[in-house]
Amino acid sequence: RLQATGGLFIELRIPEVLARAVGAEQREASFCGCCRALETDGRVLTTQLRAVDFQPPAVDAVRCEVSFTKSVIEETSFPDGKYVERWKRVGGSKKVDIVALELQSEVPEPKN
Repeated sequence: RLQATGGLFIELRIPEVLARAVGAEQREASFCGCCRALETDGRVLTTQLRAVDFQPPAVDAVRCEVSFTKSVIEETSFPDGKYVERWKRVGGSKKVDIVALELQSEVPEPKN
């Protein structure tokens, strides 16, 4: 995921062959657009306004509650909490102008 300070972002989701099965379907899932953040009652809520999406369009914009540490951003779908994405900072936690994030796998359980 690449995201600019102003909110523009692109998220690349390159499909893997499902279990290497013959005829397994691969679905492109990348998207890009503008992310808006709002702090309310001590919580940060984001809304993704997707301009390009390789999946069928959704009725509502994607919304998440976001929490931050020095090296991890955790996004939880809002308001239902159906999914959690944990993004780990690549290259350490020193202050720089550019930050790269990598989506962490849930198996095995990630260490903070």
